[in-house]
Amino acid sequence: MFDERSESLKRSPSRPLTPPRPVVVDLASCFGPRRLRWGKETPLWARSGGFRVDREAPGTTTEWLISEVGDWWAVATVRLSSSNGLLVREVGLLLPANAVKPV
Repeated sequence: MFDERSESLKRSPSRPLTPPRPVVVDLASCFGPRRLRWGKETPLWARSGGFRVDREAPGTTTEWLISEVGDWWAVATVRLSSSNGLLVREVGLLLPANAVKPV
């Protein structure tokens, strides 16, 4: 029944980006720092080597998705680094539109 609609009327909840676009991601607006609950303060090893999620990080947006309520979400690969800079990981995330800025 719904497959018979004309191509011009079909809508897709996905908007792939070709080529992927560089962005800056505000990780604090998505995650924000949360303290570990081991005692009264965060252990030194976690503060010195834990991943930084309280600042902006470079990334690449590959696709935009729209939710059922009309909110846009970015599918992005983000480069995270540890506090001491020894570890770097690229992770795929689904991010709200307000957390992503074009470069």
